[in-house]
Amino acid sequence: MKSFDYLKKYALDKGINYFDTAPGYCGDQSEDIVGIALKQMKRDSFYVSTKKMPGHGKSKQEHFDFVKRSLERLNVDYIDFFHIWCLREPSHYDEAFSSGQYDALLMAKEQGLIKNIVCSSHQSGSQIKDIVEDGKVEGVLMGINILNFPYRWDGVEACVNNNVG
Repeated sequence: MKSFDYLKKYALDKGINYFDTAPGYCGDQSEDIVGIALKQMKRDSFYVSTKKMPGHGKSKQEHFDFVKRSLERLNVDYIDFFHIWCLREPSHYDEAFSSGQYDALLMAKEQGLIKNIVCSSHQSGSQIKDIVEDGKVEGVLMGINILNFPYRWDGVEACVNNNVG
């Protein structure tokens, strides 16, 4: 436990206040590991995000239970940013609705279990723009760098124009 105390203090002392995890990271141990550190921190001193792929659930209840499991593993009362994770093509976004994931996230948000429904995408800017303009997500995580920014810039502009993080 001493190492977690050190890492927690080090992160906070350096101004790190955003912790991103996912059940699929570290052989399904990431949420548990991050949760040990978060349990020792004041809840208003950090933001936490986790995520789930749309295809990893068959019903609204299954997706909702997944959110509750993440809350338990992370030792928090709410998740700041819950990502509809790894959207690589438009059908993945559609699957978030047909599988019941989006409805489960809305229910969790209404109950105060999550604060923001967001997504992560590896799609082109025009495809990201379509997601943003659908008006269902409050933020988009996408990779932007010197090599690919022209490929995704329409998505960035859509976020700015629609007040989406």
